[in-house]
Amino acid sequence: MKFNRFVDSRENREIIANNRDFLKREHILSVTRISLIFITIFLIAIILMVQLIHSILYAPDAYEPPIDKVVLSLTLITFCALSVGLIAIYLIRQLKDTLHITEFQSMLFAGCMQLESDFCLIVHKEGRGVYCDYNFSRLMALSPVFSKDPYVQLLASEGISKADVKKIEKALASKGVAEVVLNHKSSNAKGAKTQKVTISIEPIHRPDGFFLFKGHKAK
Repeated sequence: MKFNRFVDSRENREIIANNRDFLKREHILSVTRISLIFITIFLIAIILMVQLIHSILYAPDAYEPPIDKVVLSLTLITFCALSVGLIAIYLIRQLKDTLHITEFQSMLFAGCMQLESDFCLIVHKEGRGVYCDYNFSRLMALSPVFSKDPYVQLLASEGISKADVKKIEKALASKGVAEVVLNHKSSNAKGAKTQKVTISIEPIHRPDGFFLFKGHKAK
């Protein structure tokens, strides 16, 4: 199963938009202001182009084209184009820096979750996995059902009983705590073996609507 980060899924945008506990930080100009700036510059460039074309096409035959107006118009158009380019570069740089900072912070939090567990999985209350670490992806690599959703693969695993699946679904529906057992089958040069994995399920208090699945392999 391909390992995906939270930011890699477009579906997670809806979860963020509908979550009351998450407050968006406005590090850059709002979309409305950015749109107004680009529209204003674009309209100025169009007006200058129209004036330039009109001056060239409708100039009296007895007179030469107004070179000074042509030069001025071209200069202003070039200035508008450079302004748009510089603004775009600035916005892209700001978005890139913000994304890197956010992902580094997420990596720190993910590292903290792994200190007392062998793998971690975060599931939305509607029954959809929104994050899993590399260890969980490797654990589910032999699952009989292929899915991009790690939660679906967990429930479809042969090592988890139907009773435990119902316990998980009940915990998600009631915002409760549960503990289930996954009998993970693995194979190596010495042959196949089954390892017992205990999975604890707890609701995350903030933001609301998410559950943390932490796996502990039996020693």
